[in-house]
Amino acid sequence: MKYCHTIIVNVFVKPEDILDNPKIKENSKNAIISLLPLDWEKEKIELHEIKTEGFEGRQIIIYELKLHKEKETNTFLKKLLSKLSIEQKAILKNEKELRLDENDDFFIRLDKKKLIQGIYELTTSGDCFHIRMNIAAFPKKREVAIKVIDEMFAKSFSNQ
Repeated sequence: MKYCHTIIVNVFVKPEDILDNPKIKENSKNAIISLLPLDWEKEKIELHEIKTEGFEGRQIIIYELKLHKEKETNTFLKKLLSKLSIEQKAILKNEKELRLDENDDFFIRLDKKKLIQGIYELTTSGDCFHIRMNIAAFPKKREVAIKVIDEMFAKSFSNQ
């Protein structure tokens, strides 16, 4: 079953991050790559590095991964949901209406420092890996998107 049309993952690397940990740029990049256990070269998956200017002229690097193919989105979801605890999945399921916007995009934030260490932990902090999932709802209605989210989590609960 197709759960998402598109999944976009972003992480910001700020100058102060690099000062605190010179390897943060490479570690952030590797953490995104680890979210999708596929052969990136074979599947022609690209990780974009965007350089932009933040407040007070600070140079910020944004790593962005965009997934569109069903194989990619389902593989990503399977990995993500297998790494979240039952409690974390329950939080996401209970907050599904708050995390779903008017475009049927479902949002999750994972703690950046923890994910770099391989630990999947939800956060409300801005220092995170930001995940936006456009839910595959047919017809495109909020109620249908919520049912798809419920199915997605029900499937992940049954796999534990």
